[in-house]
Amino acid sequence: MIALINTFHRHPDTIGSIESLHRSREAAERANVRLQRAIKRSNGRDCYMPTTIRRLIPARWKAGEHVRSSEILDDTI
Repeated sequence: MIALINTFHRHPDTIGSIESLHRSREAAERANVRLQRAIKRSNGRDCYMPTTIRRLIPARWKAGEHVRSSEILDDTI
């Protein structure tokens, strides 16, 4: 499972919260482009949300859940 993770409001022991889940990296990248475009449209052209795309261990993930670094399968995606 590939996750688009919001790293802006992260807790000290997590890397961020899940924005969306995807089956491929390409789908996650397209979702990130759409998300950044929507944020710019809503808040101004200089606004953005810091995100990262990571492969997670198989589990029942939901949007908004916080991800710990121990739950990442592959850091080099």
